[in-house]
Amino acid sequence: MKRALSEAFARYGMSVSVLHGGETAETKAFLQLVKRENGEEPFSVTALGAVDEQCWRYLGPADVAVAMGDFVQCGEKRYVVRAAGPFYVGEEIACYTTRAKDQKQIEDCTTYLNKIIRANGYKCHVKIFDREKAFLERLDSLNRNYDELEKSASENFKPDERYPDLSRTELVKHTMLALAL
Repeated sequence: MKRALSEAFARYGMSVSVLHGGETAETKAFLQLVKRENGEEPFSVTALGAVDEQCWRYLGPADVAVAMGDFVQCGEKRYVVRAAGPFYVGEEIACYTTRAKDQKQIEDCTTYLNKIIRANGYKCHVKIFDREKAFLERLDSLNRNYDELEKSASENFKPDERYPDLSRTELVKHTMLALAL
């Protein structure tokens, strides 16, 4: 799966430069415009004029570090990273969607993802958020408790015979990405 994701970045990703810690890395990644939850235009009006409030989501290879305050450049556009963090910690998987029709669709999808993850032999809890603020708060909570959650999840891990070189984290990520792709 790691190879499939790398191929997806290489084949379909946009060429970007990431400026991290004074070093620039060239890579292929996905950039996606994030829409406001309430459907309003992504700008506000001030006494000095309109202020652009567009946000973009970056999904790139794990070997290219991205942190708050870094820059991602794609073509002539340069973006400041306002928040960065993993979406998976220990047994907790947090997902964010802007495309759910209603709460029932989110609940059905959550149930399905939890079932698939458990069918593959992993103990995990998937939570899908449709409000960006709640999702980012959950990521902050997972990041604060990262070491404890990872230790707890890894204690009973038995490597998969089919993929002996992959860690528990890598196996669960690959399963989730296979569902997402």
